[in-house]
Amino acid sequence: MKNFEKISKMNLADLDRPEGIIEEESIQDADLCVEKTAQNPEDEERSETIVTENVQEQPEELAKKEMMEPQGRHFRVDANVTEKELKAFLFGHTYRQPLMIIVTILAIVWPLAVLIKKQGSVTMPLICSLFILIWIPFTTNLRAKNAKKLNPIYNEEFHYMFDEWGLHLELGDDAIDVEWKKVTKLIFYKSVAVIYTGKNNAFLIPSAAMGTQREEIMNFIKEMKKR
Repeated sequence: MKNFEKISKMNLADLDRPEGIIEEESIQDADLCVEKTAQNPEDEERSETIVTENVQEQPEELAKKEMMEPQGRHFRVDANVTEKELKAFLFGHTYRQPLMIIVTILAIVWPLAVLIKKQGSVTMPLICSLFILIWIPFTTNLRAKNAKKLNPIYNEEFHYMFDEWGLHLELGDDAIDVEWKKVTKLIFYKSVAVIYTGKNNAFLIPSAAMGTQREEIMNFIKEMKKR
C-alpha cells in the first residue's frame, strides 16, 4: 500500500479500482529491463555493473508506520468498513450534490407536467426519469458492492484516533495524521460518520464501532472542527 492517500479517496471512480494495479505494472517493467540487459552479450561486464548499482540503490524495506501519540483528550475506534457503510456514504455523497438534487427534482416534475398539460409525448420524459430514478441508484449500489469485493483495504481493520490535534488512522503497515484545520466538512449518517478532507476525499467511521461513546465522539469531532 505505497500510496496511503488512496485510503481517504472515496470518490466514485476510485472505489471501482482495486489496489495493486500500479505495483504489478512496475514489476513487469522492471522484469523487462533486466531481460533486455541480459540479452546483450557484448556488454556483459557493463550489464553486471548496472545490475549491481541498481541493487545498491534500492531502498530498504520500510518499517511499520505508527500514528502520533495522543494530544489532550482523545478517543480510539477500531472499525471494519462494511458494504452497508459504503452504500450509506456513496448514496449520501451522490444525492447531496446540487446538480443531482436538481436533476432528481426535474425527473419527477417533467413527466407529471407533460401528463397534466397533455402537451407532447410523455415517452422521452419517462425514459429520462427511469434512468435517473432507477439506473443511477442501481449503479451506485453496485459500486459499493464492487468496492468491498475488489479493494483489499476494506477487508482490513481501521484503527482511528481522535484527539485535540486531529484525526489519526492506522491501517496495516501505514499510518496517517490529519490536523483538524484540514477537515473541510462533517456529515453524520445513521450508520456512518464521514469526515471530508477534500471535495472527494473522506474518512468513514462506522457508527456501530463507536458503541456507547457515539454521541460523545461525534460531539467531540464537531467541537474540534469549529475551533
